[in-house]
Amino acid sequence: MPISGIRTMNQLLTAVRRQAAPTPTPNRPAATTPTPLRQTATRTNNRNVDTFEPSPSRTTQPRPAAAPAVPHRVDYGQIDSAPRDTGEVNGAAELYQFVKDGYNGGTLGPMSIVSAELTEGTSKRNIHLIGISGTETVEGQATHFATNIPAALNISNTAFLNAKRNIINSVPPGSTLLLTGHSQGGIIAQQLAMDPDIKRLYDIERIVAFGTPPITFMQQEGTLILISSRNDPVPHVSPQAALEKLALPGRDTRLRLQTEHMIRKTVDNPIAAHTAEYSNESNTELAQIDVLGRVGARHPATISFNPEKRQFFSSPSRPNQP
Repeated sequence: MPISGIRTMNQLLTAVRRQAAPTPTPNRPAATTPTPLRQTATRTNNRNVDTFEPSPSRTTQPRPAAAPAVPHRVDYGQIDSAPRDTGEVNGAAELYQFVKDGYNGGTLGPMSIVSAELTEGTSKRNIHLIGISGTETVEGQATHFATNIPAALNISNTAFLNAKRNIINSVPPGSTLLLTGHSQGGIIAQQLAMDPDIKRLYDIERIVAFGTPPITFMQQEGTLILISSRNDPVPHVSPQAALEKLALPGRDTRLRLQTEHMIRKTVDNPIAAHTAEYSNESNTELAQIDVLGRVGARHPATISFNPEKRQFFSSPSRPNQP
């Protein structure tokens, strides 16, 4: 074989060896072991948690258990939504919740009135439901502590005059009223039921008062129902309450047409008992009382109204006298 041929053959072998060598391709990184897709996704997720699924550190943690399917509690002892939302008053506790809306720091006012329907079994009647909250220290509002003294003594006071004016200006004569109040508001409700003008203009169905003492020896129109917690001291703070407890001879017993329901306590703090006890729908004794203050009625009375038509009224401490 010619030498040139051998040289050519050597060149050929050299070229073959070079092609067989694992030389890297230009502009391309050397081959590496492929990364599993799941790990790549995890690293990407660590850079952008808004785009991908939660990282393993989050997905491995159990999610909090969903809340059990029980009625929503809005306030102490309150079950389901309040009457201000539903327009339904199905018992004494919900009647108090209606009254309690008056504690609003003066933004709406301590008194509210709404045209409603009272249902007893198959009987339905139109009434005006009037709720009056109690003592609340608000600048320029007549519900301060000083009002309690004349109110408890059945003396005319600014809160009473405001409530009377609000009723006369907004409720048509001849209407049936259901008056309800808490603490000082329950006292004002009693004063309204004894006022000659209110008695002349309206038919008073009931006065249902929570945490309120009786205030007078005079005869009010309508039946007075007092609902009191055994741990609430306020229902005993009035001359009339003291005389009834002492059972003095010769006192006018006409007010004993009232019924006082003493419900069991569910809180030990007397202040809490006075402010929160009456909304407690879980109180088994309170749950037996309907919106008319009757215990264990065969056909418990209920009230329905349109929340959008409910009107709140202010009680200024210096109103113009009627």
